Amino acid sequence: MQTVDLDEFLHDEETGRWVKACRCGEEEGFVLSEEELEKVVEEGEREIVVGCGGCSLWWRVEFAVVDE
Repeated sequence: MQTVDLDEFLHDEETGRWVKACRCGEEEGFVLSEEELEKVVEEGEREIVVGCGGCSLWWRVEFAVVDE
């Protein structure tokens, strides 16, 4: 399983989603929502596992919480 950083995803402010294309060609292969990330943070974690919507590839996505 490949590990990537959330900074590699594109963030859509309007929808509150982070998306990244997959090597299979799916433009929005990996999608994370703010709600999913908030839940993981509440559990004390700083990573989430997400699967591609177009193939069987899974990624471990690491991130840091930034207080603004």
